[in-house]
Amino acid sequence: MDSNSDKIYDVIILGAGISGLGSAYKLLENNNTSFIILEKSEGVGGTWRENTYPGLCCDVPSHFYSFSFAMNPDWTKTYPEQYEILDYLENITDKLEIRPYIRFNSEVLESKFNENESLWETFLKSGEKYKSRSLISGLGQLNKPNGQIFMELKHLLDTAFIAHNGIIAIILLVKKLLLLETDQAQLVLYLK
Repeated sequence: MDSNSDKIYDVIILGAGISGLGSAYKLLENNNTSFIILEKSEGVGGTWRENTYPGLCCDVPSHFYSFSFAMNPDWTKTYPEQYEILDYLENITDKLEIRPYIRFNSEVLESKFNENESLWETFLKSGEKYKSRSLISGLGQLNKPNGQIFMELKHLLDTAFIAHNGIIAIILLVKKLLLLETDQAQLVLYLK
């Protein structure tokens, strides 16, 4: 699925997380194959791929966290952990034959509606442009941690390891404890 500014898709889906994959399946179920999923990372999963901090799990019981068209009777816990949800999303991507429609490593800079053509134009960081009649945004916000919090607290830490956009902090030589809660995670920080 090469970039072609002359090709017009019925639908462009932004993101190969749970929303994007569900949307793609519904299009395929209705025999619509004129779509593409643009995913910024190298794999499916969205927030479940991006976030990997210790103890990450779903806050929704697992039997509710499956697609009705791809139930998972094999969850190992009531509240499945990140790796198990990511495995589920990887498996259904292949089982439901969605992967051929995904363009990985395709970071979207902007999508805007061109009123003259009555089409959506989606521009990638690579300079490529895609056109579609419809646009579905499956973009989430739970993969964008507030790194500024860590930068402000960095001077208080004895030793810090910050990984993947600052979502993980491992602190050594602890003396005090601080519980930091954001909309993305609950973290325990040990201060000097």
